[in-house]
Amino acid sequence: MSETTSASVEQPAQKPQQAPLAPGQTNKVGRYIAGYIAFWIFTATGVTMVANVLMPQFVKNIGASNPAAVIGVASSIAMIVAMVSNVVFGAISDRTRTRFGRRAPWLVIGGIVSIVSFALMPLQSSGAGVIAIYSLAQVGMNIMYAPFYAVLSDNVPESRRGTVSMANGLGNSIGCGIGPMLGSLFIGSVVPGLLIGAFLVGFGGVVAAFVFPNKNDVAVMNSASRPERTIPQQLLYTVTPPRHCPDFWKAFVGRTLIMLAVQMISSYLLYLVQDFLHLPNTQAAALIGTYSLIVTITSFVTLIVGPLSDKLGRRKLPTYIAVILICGSFASWILGGTGIMSATIAVIIAAVLYGAGYGTFTAIDQALNVDVLPSKEDAGKDLGFINVGTTAGMAAGALLTSSLYSLSGGYMIVFPVAIAMVIIGAFAISRIKVVK
Repeated sequence: MSETTSASVEQPAQKPQQAPLAPGQTNKVGRYIAGYIAFWIFTATGVTMVANVLMPQFVKNIGASNPAAVIGVASSIAMIVAMVSNVVFGAISDRTRTRFGRRAPWLVIGGIVSIVSFALMPLQSSGAGVIAIYSLAQVGMNIMYAPFYAVLSDNVPESRRGTVSMANGLGNSIGCGIGPMLGSLFIGSVVPGLLIGAFLVGFGGVVAAFVFPNKNDVAVMNSASRPERTIPQQLLYTVTPPRHCPDFWKAFVGRTLIMLAVQMISSYLLYLVQDFLHLPNTQAAALIGTYSLIVTITSFVTLIVGPLSDKLGRRKLPTYIAVILICGSFASWILGGTGIMSATIAVIIAAVLYGAGYGTFTAIDQALNVDVLPSKEDAGKDLGFINVGTTAGMAAGALLTSSLYSLSGGYMIVFPVAIAMVIIGAFAISRIKVVK
């Protein structure tokens, strides 16, 4: 289809009128902000602590012949598991009816499954065992993620979505900064670190379930229509992607590629410092700690970006700024790896740019996703599909890095590929018509 024809089809960018807010909805925004921050500080800390540092070190410790390949395969299988479970549990939470609402029970259940799954990792003695446990943990995490993301659509008015999305980005950025830093402290004693990480991953879901205002969710749940479908019809509907919503899929592509690029670097952070910059374990652990601390501090830019996005009514501009900063971060790694700049200085600059860039992107990411949803009542299911972008991107990023390493024998090629992915992702978001 030509560009002219496509534009004529998509031209009307009118958004449907928002339904009236549930009683007490507007004065509970502070609790949603607190819930989002708490969830991600605990969960992202645990996930990055395990996946980015301790699991790669554990794979080395158990004598895997090709640790990079194990991480790549684990991420690939986990991607498939997570894609299915995110969509399925998102749809299930849409249809859940309890006195605690439709989202909170799944946050608790997913948290428990995540804790148990990750806690089993220290018992594994082979790469295959690590892969199986990581896949099981993905089920638990996505039982939490699917309903958690839908809370923004359920309860937060459009005029405050950037502010609450800011909380989502801030908590995520802080957790992603603290996790590798905390994990680096357990490089020499991986098992205790894995157990601490396991607890943190799941505890975030439990905390959020109690912090979010329960009455709001119950009110939205009770007002949602309940289409009558047979069990086979409901199962088919659950796995049917939303149709006739091009902006939704542009957001999906953009988010997938940006998260893919981010994960290409962050999932191999330990190996990059050890094998790309050629630093010994002790020095590598210290540098990862410094990197993580800087990322945490610079991520506080989200405090400005989210509310400013609401005030200006713009979602795309922060995305463009984020892309420039993230690409600059990846370029800094190249300077360190080629010796143009010292390894320590290169990593510090990379951390500053990455923390500010990723913080800016996550500050408006969820607000943008909710803005392009085709249906509020199916928010859990539809966000399940768009969140596959995160899961698929994260897993594909690790697999792509592993493949590039195997093909080229080094990590240098990873960075220009990651930069290209980020730029393409930003272009996809730039084509969205329903938001500025």
